[in-house]
Amino acid sequence: MSKLSLAAKSTWAGKSVLVVAPTPTYPIDFGNRRRIFQVCQRLKNLGASITYLHYPGESDWRESVSLEAQRAMMAQWDNYYIAPVTQPLHMPPQQGDYHTIDEWWDPGIGDMLRWIFSTHSFDVVIVNYTWLSKALDFVPEGPVKILDTHDRFSGRREVLESNGIAPEFFYTTPEQEKIALDRADVVWAIKKEEEDFFKTITSRKVLTLLHAEPVVPRHTRKPGQVIAFGMVGARNNINVRNFTAFLEEAHKFLRKTLLPCEIVIAGTCCDLLQIDHLPFVRLLGRVETMDEFYDSVDVILGPMSFSTGLKIKIGEALSYGKGVIAHAHCFEGYVPTHPFQTLPSFWDMMRACAAVVRDPSLIQVLEEASRQSMHRAGQQVSETLEESLGQKVQVDPAMIVAIHARDVNLRSPLLYHALEAAEYIAHQSKVAFYIEGQPEKMDAKAVRLLRRWGPAICSPATAQGLGARLGATMGSQGVPVMSFRKLLDAGHYGVWFACIPEGLPTRRKRLPMHAIAPLGVLAQRASEAEVVQFAKRLSETFDQVAVSDTEASALLAATGNLPLARYVIPFLWRGHTSEAMRIVSGQDRRMVTLLSPTPGSDALELVLEICGLTTDRQVEVVYDQRACTPAQLLAAQEAHRSVIFTPLQDYVRTVEKRRSGAYLVAELGESSAFTCLREMMHRGCVPLIQLFVSGHAAMSEEEDEVRRREAGTLASADLLADLLLDWQKVDALKQLRIDRYSYLNDAGWAYIWDVVRRMMEERRAAAA
Repeated sequence: MSKLSLAAKSTWAGKSVLVVAPTPTYPIDFGNRRRIFQVCQRLKNLGASITYLHYPGESDWRESVSLEAQRAMMAQWDNYYIAPVTQPLHMPPQQGDYHTIDEWWDPGIGDMLRWIFSTHSFDVVIVNYTWLSKALDFVPEGPVKILDTHDRFSGRREVLESNGIAPEFFYTTPEQEKIALDRADVVWAIKKEEEDFFKTITSRKVLTLLHAEPVVPRHTRKPGQVIAFGMVGARNNINVRNFTAFLEEAHKFLRKTLLPCEIVIAGTCCDLLQIDHLPFVRLLGRVETMDEFYDSVDVILGPMSFSTGLKIKIGEALSYGKGVIAHAHCFEGYVPTHPFQTLPSFWDMMRACAAVVRDPSLIQVLEEASRQSMHRAGQQVSETLEESLGQKVQVDPAMIVAIHARDVNLRSPLLYHALEAAEYIAHQSKVAFYIEGQPEKMDAKAVRLLRRWGPAICSPATAQGLGARLGATMGSQGVPVMSFRKLLDAGHYGVWFACIPEGLPTRRKRLPMHAIAPLGVLAQRASEAEVVQFAKRLSETFDQVAVSDTEASALLAATGNLPLARYVIPFLWRGHTSEAMRIVSGQDRRMVTLLSPTPGSDALELVLEICGLTTDRQVEVVYDQRACTPAQLLAAQEAHRSVIFTPLQDYVRTVEKRRSGAYLVAELGESSAFTCLREMMHRGCVPLIQLFVSGHAAMSEEEDEVRRREAGTLASADLLADLLLDWQKVDALKQLRIDRYSYLNDAGWAYIWDVVRRMMEERRAAAA
């Protein structure tokens, strides 16, 4: 399959990926470099862009920075940056017998990350090695955080000491390694054995990402009189101890059998091997290219009976299509396809060598097995990479803002309510969003606005409705999908309900969480009876419940018999982000807009008659689509052909499309359905009056000149006619709105501040 077709099918296609590593990807002359290069190159082939942040922590970069290598890496990746080294590298533990997980962390990396995240946007961040996992703490909300471990570092000291080797490089405890793993959304183990261990110390998603490379077979070397077996390794004590033990076994076997063969060893490990007494060994040392080594041998040996991590050199041999004879431990993490790849002892490895010498046709059999092993490893790598950008299984404890999927669009007023609630809460607590319901009009741009303040969680219905569009709409494949019931069991602080989610559980014991329900907001999608019933269920489900409305409304009063707190809180905090409010208030103001719960009522008939007698402006009726039948709407349209009838749910989009808004708004009665629109009109200084408001008389004396409300039929009709006949009074009403009313420093939002503050203090006290 071509790179283009791979990219078209991959969840990585189009993703922007930041890779943090202490290892260069040029030259590719060590196993860890080869591993990181192959992962990055594979992601690039799948359609991702790679930004590589290199912390030069290897020995050949300590004294001089290679400009040649930097230029090569700039060519390899879409962006390449280098972080400064500001402290000694690879130091032994400073206190105790083990490294703490952040002991090798360099603040210079953090400084670079702050700048990178302020100037770049990423979908995925991959950090290499657990001892650099602190980099994940710098990742803002949104990207999928992946830790590529390369090795298990707890238990490493014990493995070395049990084999007579002094502790070297980095070694830590399971408790410290858990800290590193818990920083990630997804943990990549390099072999199944390490995946199984990591799953015992972390609840994060752990997957095995094998090492796989494209197979580019070398020409099979024509065997001469002597078969050449090859070994290759870097300069470290684990390689030297294993190679020495194997060569001692080989010496015994060859003295006994007089097997005609030689063992060729390449790599910097040759500097430490003391084998002058072994005539069957030829040391190549460090070679210019690995081609030189692989062309000089017939079969590769994997003589490792103990170690940590994956043997990248085995993967390299497989990618060259060379036959492999290996100890079972050495082949861990790869997919065996021939018995000679997983032998139980060094002696058995020598017996396999003898079989090849006696029957050289086995070389081609082993080469085919290597190609099959690498092919299967490649398939597993592909599966792991795609699964890595599946569901993020972990969202940090947060205040959840629940919003319906249909309101995750730039023309929905409720989107901006959720955004401003999140912005306000985020000053004191982490925030996450729970998106509920069928996503008919869900907008990827709106999702990006939400994710500025916290991660997004999808309900199963939302994820199913998006289907193949899930990743593109949500801006990441790393989106958790869970029921609301499961969300409540995930240890979050509380829920701000901007919608009524499915699956609110009935519980015998109340949840130790806060619930905040703005009733007027909920009434945009549910009937008043449903909203009051939902408030009752909240009082039975949560320890602490507060309900609110934008004013002391009948809806708020209807909850009077419930054990919960009641507050008057504006629909928006500041209104500075609301594109919907800008549309409503920023168009050419030509319309006389009537807000009527239904398109047919005696009050509406009276008002339409007054409009017909007093103004030649276009009249529009905005009605609640839920409160009427198609037949009622059709009858109203037939009776008033010159009037525009607009569903409340489509009002913002309609105003934007026709580019004309309201000159004067008259609300007939006081319906909770118009709570949000009413406040947007007030904030946008659109003149608004309320007519036929039960229980209300004229405004106070100081507002007698510019009345805003009337209760009686005659007084209401008189107020509307008075304004329609005198544009100066409409302007005066607008100026009154500008001069006398403000939503700044609102006491209701100040209450929310106090609730969140106390909530976080209780959490911190419980944690202590």
